[in-house]
Amino acid sequence: MHLKIQCILILMTAVFAAFNGYEEQLGSVGNIGTAVIYALVAGSFSVVVHFIAHKLLPKYSKPYCVTAYASALFGFIGFVYYASNGKADSLESAAHMHVIVFPILHTMLAILLFVAATIWGAVLRFNRKV
Repeated sequence: MHLKIQCILILMTAVFAAFNGYEEQLGSVGNIGTAVIYALVAGSFSVVVHFIAHKLLPKYSKPYCVTAYASALFGFIGFVYYASNGKADSLESAAHMHVIVFPILHTMLAILLFVAATIWGAVLRFNRKV
């Protein structure tokens, strides 16, 4: 059930990223597709790690589930905000930076959350053995 919800959030993130790319007049379909791929990197990474952790260590996968939800929600909320914000003022301004910068920051946040989840999972795993 968690995996389905996370995948729906990631798909909705892709829809809003595509809409945002179209609205910001990125140009060709290739540029919009690139923006969508950038938007999907962090959320997909977190969900795949959660899926692998759930299959290999189901008792200790709760931190990865929390990380996957946090990453998917952060991306979803971010792109809902940018898609609903409207078109930027000028094509030559820095208002289009969010198309590239937000996915990079989102990926860095997902990696930090993944490291925290790994530490949390290790503490849970080794705490029960003592």
